[in-house]
Amino acid sequence: MTIEQSDYLNVGEQLNKLGLKSPQTMALLPARFAHAESFEECKHLADAATIKTVLKNANLPLEEIIEKDQRPPIINNNSYEIVLPAIYFTYSAFNGDIGTLYETAQAIVSYLSKAYPDPTKENTVKMSYVVETHEQGKCKKFKYEGPVDGLMQLPEVLKSVDDE
Repeated sequence: MTIEQSDYLNVGEQLNKLGLKSPQTMALLPARFAHAESFEECKHLADAATIKTVLKNANLPLEEIIEKDQRPPIINNNSYEIVLPAIYFTYSAFNGDIGTLYETAQAIVSYLSKAYPDPTKENTVKMSYVVETHEQGKCKKFKYEGPVDGLMQLPEVLKSVDDE
């Protein structure tokens, strides 16, 4: 299991550049978001719709940033890895409180444990949390790769996030 922490671009500025809505709490980011010069370069991961439903059913404050009529093409995952969309948490949603991040991880782990119940298969999950750590848009990315149950360690790592 690995969790890599890195600085990330200003999500609010990138959302504006791509013509997407800015969430007040949390949102799923499309694939290729960080490198896209235009919205047309963005893609949706195949599991994005499922994760959206899982988080909404858990009563988490997930917001849409993409209009229904402008959905990007879907990237299908044809490997044994479970590749999930990055989840962006705004400063107001995070603000040093990792409760929502825990609830998000719990909802995803619960879903994945049911969707992939065979313990003899080691399913590798890849996903990221992008957290706005400062009101001016400074963000950090926490990239996780490992077993399903290890996702619960992701919010723990965020306890140590400092506002450099």
